[in-house]
Amino acid sequence: MIETLTLDYTDTMPFKRKRVLLIDDHVVVRKGLAMLINEEFDLQVCGEAEDERSARDAAARLRPDVAVIDWSLGQKDAAELIRNLHETHPNMSLLVLSMHDEVDYVERALRVGAIGYVMKREATDRVVEGIRRIAQGYFYLTDRAIDALPQAMKSEIAVRAAKESPKRSSGLVGHPSLAPASSKADLVIAPHPDDETFGCGGTIRLVAESGTPVDVVFMTRGELGHEEGQAISEQQQTDLARVRSAEALEACKALGARQVFFLDGKDTRLNEQSHLAADLLSILEGSHYRRVFCPWKGDAHQDHVATFLHLQTALKRYPAPLQLWLYEVWTPQEFNTLIPIDHTVVHKKMAIANYRSQLTQLNYREGFIGLSAYRSAFCPPANYAEAFFVCSKEEVLSL
Repeated sequence: MIETLTLDYTDTMPFKRKRVLLIDDHVVVRKGLAMLINEEFDLQVCGEAEDERSARDAAARLRPDVAVIDWSLGQKDAAELIRNLHETHPNMSLLVLSMHDEVDYVERALRVGAIGYVMKREATDRVVEGIRRIAQGYFYLTDRAIDALPQAMKSEIAVRAAKESPKRSSGLVGHPSLAPASSKADLVIAPHPDDETFGCGGTIRLVAESGTPVDVVFMTRGELGHEEGQAISEQQQTDLARVRSAEALEACKALGARQVFFLDGKDTRLNEQSHLAADLLSILEGSHYRRVFCPWKGDAHQDHVATFLHLQTALKRYPAPLQLWLYEVWTPQEFNTLIPIDHTVVHKKMAIANYRSQLTQLNYREGFIGLSAYRSAFCPPANYAEAFFVCSKEEVLSL
């Protein structure tokens, strides 16, 4: 049986989305990109321009974080515009959207100041991925753009990336595509009460503040979350499950979640309960979520691995495309997306503080806030960040 609880909360905290300026002489292209970008919880189109003059005016007036620029503007290319924007607005990240994959075009765009290049023929989700990456200061080239460059230019860009990007030159490699969004709600799957907060609490709050509803599924109630080596009776397990369920509701309220599901799986024995995959499938089919957050497969807890495998099984029968955001708890993972959480780390701390039954055992607050501080080293000037491996349903099924 799935227990569903709707949360009521009123406290809010402002979240600043990355602002994007679209520069393209085709209004249909601009409107299409605007619809795509505005669907993202951390991105927002702040303006549009159709030519070089209006682009310069809009950049000066709006001060966007990112400009997406069509390489072919009217009868000329955008090289001079890119050079001007790069010189006059050095904090603005520039992404070129182009029909051309010839080396001359890619190389020229990068030399005059662009740090991202995406072919128009590639999937639209690559544009969103590129915007998000360069907004964090990374270089972003799709595989086709990289293939078009000679080795000498690749080496030169790698050196620039090491100097200019918040992360070493791995920012050059293409990341897995983000599956098209099909809804405006997100789902977070947590093996136990507290994993959602430890792994992605700051991001949950950011998503909620952006206006996207967030639901949380708890696979267990954490009834065995006691000090290691301590014997615990069935009644004590029941009592602890009740306490941790109440703590989870308060924590999810601090993070801004819409509703909470309890699947009542057995703590430490999720790998024995195949019916939980069907429960997850039922939840997915009930709301057609836009993104699903889940622990990554290599996390060092058997219930975390089992949770991933149950989701993987559910996805085999789920027909719609889906974005998967795999998060880390006990074992740091190789990531391709970092979300700065400076604006919401206070909410993450508040949510952690609600798990009083667990804080008496270990200093989780310092441990997981420390992990967020460590992750920020890869995306300065942030002080706190959360790391994810973002991929499609098909990629999860292949793991």
